[in-house]
Amino acid sequence: MPSPLSFVSAGALAALTLGVFSIQARTGPEATLKQFHQLLMQGNPKVANLMVEPISFRDNQSREYLVQVAYQLVKRSNGQIEFFGKDIHQRTATVTVQYRIGQSLSSIVYVMQYTRGAWKVDSTQTLNANAVAGRSG
Repeated sequence: MPSPLSFVSAGALAALTLGVFSIQARTGPEATLKQFHQLLMQGNPKVANLMVEPISFRDNQSREYLVQVAYQLVKRSNGQIEFFGKDIHQRTATVTVQYRIGQSLSSIVYVMQYTRGAWKVDSTQTLNANAVAGRSG
């Protein structure tokens, strides 16, 4: 028969596991993207810009371009956005965001980097992953 201590240990482990998942749900790459899109829906692309990480000075253009593309998609979709396909590998993650514009769907695969204690959108890798870096907007 299991001892009372084993029940306490199992309960503590379950609580710890749920706590970790709860924290990750609020601070993970998907939560960061939801916050990014919420700022865009509120008409704050300049604040949302702070959630996008340029790798170098040259990448500031890719950051601004990506924020503008996302902002236009958010406006055109009237906030009809779905997040899915989260895939995390160490300090890099991808999350697919789908925008419903009328009867059409547009998707962006966002590449996220965990840097300086937070998840950020990697503008250059996101644009490269979606083959939109060469388009003019």
